[in-house]
Amino acid sequence: MCLFLCIFPTFRTKLFVKDGIPRWISISGYLAIAAISIGIIPQIFHQMKWYYVLVIYIVAPALAFCNAYGCGLTDWSLASTYGKLAIFAIGAWAGEAHGGVLAGLAACGGYDEYCINSF
Repeated sequence: MCLFLCIFPTFRTKLFVKDGIPRWISISGYLAIAAISIGIIPQIFHQMKWYYVLVIYIVAPALAFCNAYGCGLTDWSLASTYGKLAIFAIGAWAGEAHGGVLAGLAACGGYDEYCINSF
């Protein structure tokens, strides 16, 4: 079988691509997990408002793509760097008086897990 796959690369490509998750299932699953997170995370961390979590779920796929692409090129993951950016961005948005430190740390954990699990 290996010799057959090595001789015919088009067969190998078709075999690799034939099975996949339909796009509508992946998008609906992502939206369902985002909706659950928007409802649950603000209950766990009262400083994290629902719209902070919404912004994280909107921005995170772009950062995860950049992280996976960069890690593929350089074997260097920038997930922790994106988490640190989330600390500053969400923490400054929440403000010191409204628990910005805790909101930033919770956002950092979210970005880290999203970016690390993306590749």
